[in-house]
Amino acid sequence: MDTDNSGSISLREINKLLMGDVFRSFTIEFDHPDTGIKWGFDSENCVAVTDVEQHSPAEDVTNLIRGLRVLRLNETAIPQHDPHAMELLYQKLISIFQEKTEFEFLEPLFYIN
Repeated sequence: MDTDNSGSISLREINKLLMGDVFRSFTIEFDHPDTGIKWGFDSENCVAVTDVEQHSPAEDVTNLIRGLRVLRLNETAIPQHDPHAMELLYQKLISIFQEKTEFEFLEPLFYIN
């Protein structure tokens, strides 16, 4: 597991062991950009779901969980590991105003509670 022989196991090494380099994504569509999703950054500086507001459209989506990274909003790719990605996400959400909204999320291979 300790691939860099540092004497300790990093979160990246654990992720690589459990998940490998497999990449899967899934999309969720909403009728409006006001979805009820609360955004923040995860431990690797990627925009991710931090919470879902009660009684919002997002609350009805069972596979929308905390920690999911957003990869794309409509046709706009959201940069990963970028501290300015949140600004881009919000600018895009404001610009689409009343349009349908489609998010692409990175699908985790394991859910650990």
